[in-house]
Amino acid sequence: MPERDQVHGDRSEMSDPVHNPGATIAAIKSVIEEMHSTGPGEKNRMFNEALIADYRASGGKTAGELPAAAVVIVTMKGARTGLERVVPIGAEVIEGRLLIVASAAGLSKHPQWYHNLVAHPKVTAEYMGDSFEAEGIEIQGAERDRIFAQLNKSYHDLQAQTPRVFPVIELRRVS
Repeated sequence: MPERDQVHGDRSEMSDPVHNPGATIAAIKSVIEEMHSTGPGEKNRMFNEALIADYRASGGKTAGELPAAAVVIVTMKGARTGLERVVPIGAEVIEGRLLIVASAAGLSKHPQWYHNLVAHPKVTAEYMGDSFEAEGIEIQGAERDRIFAQLNKSYHDLQAQTPRVFPVIELRRVS
């Protein structure tokens, strides 16, 4: 019998994540539970891979069970290694600006992608079927607070779980 997990179902189907998308709401909940108990791990990695595969296969029209507009795929360099990293990140457009939030599911530490982006702010973003070069610009102070107040309630719920202030980053298109 094939091994099963909560993120992808039958592991035998992992080779085709587009037809067996792992980016389900149930999988997100499982990943968050894993992150809070042991930190980002295998479920997180598998979820991200499935989400990226589904997003790219659909030309940015779908992101598993998530609305495509709620996800941006960001390709960046690793802070220490300089190696290419590809990460799906929750996204919102507010005031015409493409924003990402380093919430890390409410954990006490910033996600690794945030450190990568600070070290190497020039990235490639894939959003709603469009791929473009962008610069990650962290929004600070009163402007950050004003923008954060407009974000989805889920970010506020996560922020309440930790004293860490979630960085809000604009992915600004580079001409």
